[in-house]
Amino acid sequence: MDDNFTNRVVLREMVTSWGLVPKTATNGKEALAQLGRAFDSGRPYRLLLLDMQMPELDGFDVAKRITKAPFGRHIKIIMLTSMGQRGDSTQCKKVGISGYLTKPIKQSELLDAIMLTLGQPIEENVPVITRHTIQDARRRLNILLAEDNVINQKLVMALLGARGHRVVLASNGREAVEAIDKEVFDLILMDIQMPEMDGLEATRLIREREASDCGLRIADCGLKDEFQIPNSKFQNYQSTIDNHQSSIKRIPIIALTARAMKGDRKKCLEAGMDDYVSKPINPKTLFTVIEKLARGLQSKEEGKHSPISKDSRPPSPETFDLAKALEVVLGKKELFQEIVDMFLEHLPGYVDEISKGIARKDSVALEQAAHSLKGSVSNFGAKRAHEAAYQLEKLGKEGKMGDAADALSKLKAELGVLTTELKTAMQEMKNESSDC
Repeated sequence: MDDNFTNRVVLREMVTSWGLVPKTATNGKEALAQLGRAFDSGRPYRLLLLDMQMPELDGFDVAKRITKAPFGRHIKIIMLTSMGQRGDSTQCKKVGISGYLTKPIKQSELLDAIMLTLGQPIEENVPVITRHTIQDARRRLNILLAEDNVINQKLVMALLGARGHRVVLASNGREAVEAIDKEVFDLILMDIQMPEMDGLEATRLIREREASDCGLRIADCGLKDEFQIPNSKFQNYQSTIDNHQSSIKRIPIIALTARAMKGDRKKCLEAGMDDYVSKPINPKTLFTVIEKLARGLQSKEEGKHSPISKDSRPPSPETFDLAKALEVVLGKKELFQEIVDMFLEHLPGYVDEISKGIARKDSVALEQAAHSLKGSVSNFGAKRAHEAAYQLEKLGKEGKMGDAADALSKLKAELGVLTTELKTAMQEMKNESSDC
């Protein structure tokens, strides 16, 4: 539910790419009506992505009505806002909102929020999922430890447990290979010398399986079928949220060995391992390697949706952040061009509505028009234009119409620069397509 057309298009594209089947609503009344009809038909909605700033009924108003409705117990709500304020999280908890994210929203962040939210039990004292919750979840890893020595098992499991990581134990390489067929791991600590199958052979087998096996998608978790996700899928989800988006899942493997001989590191890397830690294990060294590989997974995931030509001239990040804009549209340049065309088409109308509101001294009209424009420019990471639109929205909200004309002049100047940057980016993309 969002009154901004561009936001609805982007969100619909995001969730559709994960196997979900979305319906959209432009305001609170329309959303409540759709929720009621779905409930009456016996197929209630399981999830609502809810914009906070809406005309007539804002997001909190809608959430309050949902909690009082018959379908309230069947739905989880994630609030999306471009204006986070102190106390919003507390208010979310009061009205039954499960998640709270600020715009512009990264697709990986939204996916994580959906998975964590739908995995929550229906209880009163469950904390609200926020950006900080997601970051904390990403830091907790689901680790497979392949080690045959009972003392080393005890030591490493205690070290990892103290950091909040979950550890599954395999006593040899064969058990390690079997374990990855049963659940998803973020990382493997692999001893080299083990009975039955050593760490090098186990690593080779794991890499062979990964090469022919597609990673998990949301649809595989049962989301496509009315979001009926088994609880078992979520027990380890907080520690595996980054793996769910990879089309091919490659688990980082760290070698553990007491043989610190020349050439051992090369053998480990050739077998498909990612790094090497010598025994006796130094906790600081171990955690440094783990955190480095965990950060590498996250940055790779976030970066793969933002392809930027080496030859293209980077726009000012204050005016227009191309990387962020491409991330919003899943890295799809065709969708980006469609969104830009829509924005440029509707831009004169936005500015005209703001101008009319100022001329009529209609603070409500000014606030609503500026809010709509602000929501559109936020999709392009346009900080200056976003701030200029926000200032006009704030003036309308506070009824300070005397300063609105000057604020509009500043907004027009920023929109002029943004328009130029967008058209330049569009032309460069078209040139790339024609070169191909």
